[in-house]
Amino acid sequence: MNQILLLTNPYEYAQNTLEYGLKLASELESEVRVLHVVDQKEEEWFPEHGSEESFPESDSYDEMLEKERVVRSEQIHKWISHYSAELARQQPITLSVDVGFVRHVVRNYIRQNEVSLILVCQHQASSHNYGISLSQSFNIPVLICNPENKYVKPGNFIFGTSYEEKDIDVLHQLTQFADKLQANIQVVHVARKVDFKEKLQATGFQRQIQEKIDYKPVHFQSAQSSGIKKGLLTVTQNALGDVIVLGKKKKNIFQELVSSHSVRQIVNESEKPVLVFPFS
Repeated sequence: MNQILLLTNPYEYAQNTLEYGLKLASELESEVRVLHVVDQKEEEWFPEHGSEESFPESDSYDEMLEKERVVRSEQIHKWISHYSAELARQQPITLSVDVGFVRHVVRNYIRQNEVSLILVCQHQASSHNYGISLSQSFNIPVLICNPENKYVKPGNFIFGTSYEEKDIDVLHQLTQFADKLQANIQVVHVARKVDFKEKLQATGFQRQIQEKIDYKPVHFQSAQSSGIKKGLLTVTQNALGDVIVLGKKKKNIFQELVSSHSVRQIVNESEKPVLVFPFS
């Protein structure tokens, strides 16, 4: 994870994103880029949302957005300086504050800059689902954090599997992340019944992983539950430092979770960070 992009939208959680992201970046020894967008769709600018083409173009409107951009830029810079000093961070941090539509600005930014991971904080009750939207739009891992939670060094990654080959692709990406943190990976299969067939499948898949992935702290678990979401949340319920890991495409065990509605459910209900990896 050489380049972490901290997306400080929505602005109300910008400080949370910076604190969490800079602490994680220190653990990963990563370079940090910070991006904030003064979003033209925010309700504070207009009483009702419309299409992007419907927003007025006037000097007063542009001046208002530019004034807000300057104010936010100064405040975010102060927060960056504070946390950098607190962490004794020596590496410079690149800050960009732009006006526009979040997805468009992020897309253009990623095209122009190397980014290995996007980190964003969003509240369970927030109407802004930037993390979910980004995880579905870009071929880059996205870490979605709850701003109410303080940073805890990830020590255990919970990855659900459907015993498919594509799950191993995600695990390859995950080991690079986990290795820097000296973290465990817990491969979990949620089944309605843990019977002989389930144990046989688990043993076969475990053998595949051990043959193809050279990372020792990988553990395996079959969890009995009526649903994937419920099973994963139960597994992570009592552990500190856990991160739930999701794959992004449909042929993963999380095919019921990768739709906008389902991803929102697990992100909203999980007290743990959720890391969404694309399949290679």
